[in-house]
Amino acid sequence: METKTVKKVRAILVKEGKIAVTCAKQSGAFMLPGGKIEKEESYEKTLKREILEELGIEIGPEDLIIPFCKSTREQESIDESGNHINKRITTIFCIINTTKEFDYTKMNLTPREIARGSKPYWVNPAKLEYLLINQINNYKSKYAKKYAQEYLEVYDQFKGYQAKNKENKDER
Repeated sequence: METKTVKKVRAILVKEGKIAVTCAKQSGAFMLPGGKIEKEESYEKTLKREILEELGIEIGPEDLIIPFCKSTREQESIDESGNHINKRITTIFCIINTTKEFDYTKMNLTPREIARGSKPYWVNPAKLEYLLINQINNYKSKYAKKYAQEYLEVYDQFKGYQAKNKENKDER
């Protein structure tokens, strides 16, 4: 069976202590903004494009992009011809601090995101953790559970990253 490599990037976009997520009204799944890295695209360019499309926020030079962890997982899938393939999905997770608000007029959702009823929200970190645990424990969708588990693991790494940076600042 063929193995296809897919590279993605996702953001923990932080504004005033809250984290941006999108929620699919159809499934109730919470997602971090981001997506697939296209050919000839850097992860930074992909992240800027995806955040503009999904949240209507233009990431500029003042919005520092900090990669802080990477996740790789295997996934079975079916291609356009109906053939079974393995996917190796590598996702780079970045932290971005911003002062900007969602701009619905600049959003450019895909037909799939529109069909899912995707909508952006700012959530406090404790609530995000609760929502992800709830998604893992109560949702029937394997898709929603899989992403929630991955995001919960990344969120734990994010908390560790924040604590480490706070210690470093305190030592200065």
